[in-house]
Amino acid sequence: MGPTLHLALLLLLAASATPFECPGHDDGWLYPDLDHCQCFWDCAEGSPVNRCCGPGTLFDDVNHICNYPWAVECGDRPMPGSTRPPATTTTTPAPTTTTPPPTTTTTPPTPTTSTPAPNTTILATTTTSAPTTTTPVPNTTTPAPTTTTPAPTTSTPAPTTTTVPTIPPTTTTTTTTTTTTTTTTPPCLDDSMCNSPNATCDITTFPYTGCAYCEDGECKSGCGSDGQCPAGYHCTDHLCRGDSGKVPLRSVTLQTSLGCTSCTVEGVVVALLGETNGHYPGGVPCATATLDHAATIDFAAANSSTTFDGTLDGLEDEEEKAMLGSCYQAPLNGQVSGGQVSWVGAPGDWLPGTLCVDWLSDNFAWVCQTEWAGPDTWNLVDCATLNPTTRCFPL
Repeated sequence: MGPTLHLALLLLLAASATPFECPGHDDGWLYPDLDHCQCFWDCAEGSPVNRCCGPGTLFDDVNHICNYPWAVECGDRPMPGSTRPPATTTTTPAPTTTTPPPTTTTTPPTPTTSTPAPNTTILATTTTSAPTTTTPVPNTTTPAPTTTTPAPTTSTPAPTTTTVPTIPPTTTTTTTTTTTTTTTTPPCLDDSMCNSPNATCDITTFPYTGCAYCEDGECKSGCGSDGQCPAGYHCTDHLCRGDSGKVPLRSVTLQTSLGCTSCTVEGVVVALLGETNGHYPGGVPCATATLDHAATIDFAAANSSTTFDGTLDGLEDEEEKAMLGSCYQAPLNGQVSGGQVSWVGAPGDWLPGTLCVDWLSDNFAWVCQTEWAGPDTWNLVDCATLNPTTRCFPL
């Protein structure tokens, strides 16, 4: 069963800087590339292969297809042309603690001299010889005066210790605050808010690049006026259509040479070159989205053909028209000079046969051969008319 939304995609093999391991699902499971919203991992036979969607499309992780940018939620996966933004870092310098060393001042003690008190006892003895006269000799004893020298009192003052009070340590903490400012783009009010001056749609890709229009406050890929379309085109329904006088494309028919075996994801993207002229020396260009009818498997049967003409059951259908992208009624002027075909299913699982284009006129249909140009990519070569046939189907 093909995807519901069908958009342009050119798969390229891409190398990934980050190793990836398949979690163990069946072969052919697709996983988003977390470093690029346009890319994904294809687990073929358990080995991851990094692939990218075509210009103007992103990988839809919900539906596992390449889809319009407005239909894809990228989340943290970077958009094309950008990288994953670096994380905001808040730097807080380590606190600095300054503790002055304590200062102690000690006053040296005053030296103390102790003089022991001298004890001097003088005993004076006076003896008087008695006269010859017998007279009792008085015995006079004069006690020696006692001289008491009080011991000098020496006071030794206690040593005085002067302690300078310790200043408590000062802790200085510097906090740096980083303010992250998120800028929200306001909704658009008109087309000028979605485009640079002199914006011109690149009709070689689909969805278009280089131009946009404002709808419901949102910028969407597509032209907003004739001035955004290249020379020879005018803007209709936000698509650049060829001016009158040029033979427009009616349908594209693809022939399958070898059908896909794992057709869960299938589809083909086609780029065409029409007549060469002064504006487009290499050929008037157009590009489709992914060609794959939603209700059928289109590319499984070998030697079968599938036609895309913007209709469903014979009536114009918006999804079918969108599938043809800028090739819907493209003014290739009744001729095909070259182009390219790309397979968007499982790698190496499909081979094209021929490609046929017919016109909204009686001009002869044109058929091109396919020549391998790289993995799942083929150039359109040897394009020629199917004279006298004017319609492609059946091939």
